[in-house]
Amino acid sequence: MDVGLILSSYNNTFKYYIQQLFNIWKDKGSISILVDLDLKSSETKHSINDAIMIIKNAQELGAKIIVNSKEPNKYTLYKNYLEVFDNFCISSPAKCDIMLSSNAGLEQAMLILQETARYYKLYKMKLTISKNANINYLARIVQVDTFHPHPNADKLKLCTVEGYIISTGIDSVEGIYVYFPVECVINPKFLKYHNLYRKKELNQNPEQSGFFEESGRVKCIKLRGIASEGFIMPINSLISYVNDNVSFDYPIGTEFDTINDELFVWKYVIKTNISNSKLGVKQPKKVLNIVENQFRFHVDTVQLQKAITNINLEDIIQISWKEHGTSGIFCNLLTKPISPFIRKSLIRYLKHYLNIQSFQKNITTNFVHLVKLLRIAN
Repeated sequence: MDVGLILSSYNNTFKYYIQQLFNIWKDKGSISILVDLDLKSSETKHSINDAIMIIKNAQELGAKIIVNSKEPNKYTLYKNYLEVFDNFCISSPAKCDIMLSSNAGLEQAMLILQETARYYKLYKMKLTISKNANINYLARIVQVDTFHPHPNADKLKLCTVEGYIISTGIDSVEGIYVYFPVECVINPKFLKYHNLYRKKELNQNPEQSGFFEESGRVKCIKLRGIASEGFIMPINSLISYVNDNVSFDYPIGTEFDTINDELFVWKYVIKTNISNSKLGVKQPKKVLNIVENQFRFHVDTVQLQKAITNINLEDIIQISWKEHGTSGIFCNLLTKPISPFIRKSLIRYLKHYLNIQSFQKNITTNFVHLVKLLRIAN
């Protein structure tokens, strides 16, 4: 990866240092950053804060922080840096790949480190599963060893991925692929980059067209009488999308929905402009004072194909039938006690309308009962 060719907006000196630092990072898998910042200076506080942010970003990519121990009192030095960095070492003298110092070209060093980290992040592709990912709609790295001719089409082939039959182009060959499940949405940048949209004007090359609609949804469609249950792309299509010289070392079976912290696939959700209230559907009442961790709410079920290997021959299996959209959860849960202020307000309200002098002695503090009494009073 020639970073110098990419950074056309910088002069040759900056290109050289960024390229050198990038090469070290790529070869060693890490770089050492010598930090000598005046953390207590008010004059350079803005620059110091920017430098700390850049250093932390580099640290997340594997960079090591070395603090220059010129301070006579090492305990004070350690204490000051511990307020901003979680992990570092103190050394003097120290060898480093780049130094960020308040007294020597801090702005220039910040720029070099920031740009190098940015391109190293592109080089080191990071595939992850986001916190709110739906496990049934993750992309997956798969090995396809066999393609069969399509019985009803000369320009199509068939392959099987995780039990699903998928139609592909006639030029498809055995190798590593990215599998996209049915009803997921693929990042529009990826579809545009590979000219996969049906509308030519949406593609990077307006002369080419694909078969994806604007939604980017992967559909189960019949092609010449055989349903295609998913979509695959060669692994090189993913690599070229991120960077041609990207380092890819993920094993077969890796699942992900995020590439370098950017969402890549997600569940397709039908858009509607009609709310449930307009359709006459009664909205459930929200109870905000439920005691936490009483019930494990169930949202999504793992598809059978993804969990089939977890079933043993001696297991007893119960099979049930559920109509789509008919799930329901019913349970009796504890609620938190109401605050003294709300309780007194409710009692005052009830006393006023029911004129019960000894009300406070007999009434329960249960919130549900109080609400019922309020409804009666109204």
